[in-house]
Amino acid sequence: MKTTKETSTNSPVTPNELKKILKSHEKWLRGETGECADLSGANLSGFNLNSTDLHLANLSGADLSGASLCYADFRGADLQGANLQGADLTSVNLKGANLKGANLQGANIWGSNLAYADLSDTDLSNANLGSVGLTGADLSGADLTGADLTGAIGST
Repeated sequence: MKTTKETSTNSPVTPNELKKILKSHEKWLRGETGECADLSGANLSGFNLNSTDLHLANLSGADLSGASLCYADFRGADLQGANLQGADLTSVNLKGANLKGANLQGANIWGSNLAYADLSDTDLSNANLGSVGLTGADLSGADLTGADLTGAIGST
């Protein structure tokens, strides 16, 4: 399975470019001719990616601040160092995702699956983590100041 560099650090991605990257990623996920999405360092701030399938994608260092990601699939995705400040991650599947060092300050993560995710050194201050699944998640060094963990399920 081939992965290629699609963006450079902090590069803005146009909606048309994103559409092409996502279409290629979908093909790759089905085992067809396509490529794993590499959006590392991409500027996706404020984008609507609701219900998008980006599992196994590389979004390390991406700017997703203020983005709407509800019901998206990020299983096993690399989001290390990504900026998700103020993003809406309601009911997102982040099982096994790498979020090490990511900024999720003030993000709405309600009802999401964070089982086995690497949340070490992540800023989760003032985030809504209500009813999230945290079984096996690594929260070592994470900042949970002011975070709402009401109804969170699982232990780390």
